[in-house]
Amino acid sequence: MDWARRRKVLAAIFVAFTLVVGILIGSVVSGRVSATKGFGFSGTTATALTVPDPIPASNSFAGIVNRVEPAVVNIATTQVLERKQSKKRRTQPYDQDDPMQDFFDRFFDGRQDGPPQAERSLGSGVIVDKRGYILTNNHVVEQAT
Repeated sequence: MDWARRRKVLAAIFVAFTLVVGILIGSVVSGRVSATKGFGFSGTTATALTVPDPIPASNSFAGIVNRVEPAVVNIATTQVLERKQSKKRRTQPYDQDDPMQDFFDRFFDGRQDGPPQAERSLGSGVIVDKRGYILTNNHVVEQAT
């Protein structure tokens, strides 16, 4: 037998031997652990659990919704975004003919030419006072017009 084949056979025998020894040690140890034995079961039957009858709810879900629904409001906001004029292109000797410069100017400088753009957002709120105060999250109305 050549050395490489003999080495593979010896490695397989070593793995099998280690596995068998591990199983034997695990069996001996688990036999001595008290968790594998019974938990003091006396052999008597357990008593049946009695479940009380359900109590009918005084308000149905539909009734609650009908009462609360007028207090929920829809909030629609509009924000006008002014587009800034683009900066002059950076002209350095090494990037005069750089084809990616327009990409970087557009997306990483965040400046584009053009008219103002309206950004709309939607949210919800709850009327919390008879005077018309509405409770909502700040991000719904932040910078709105």
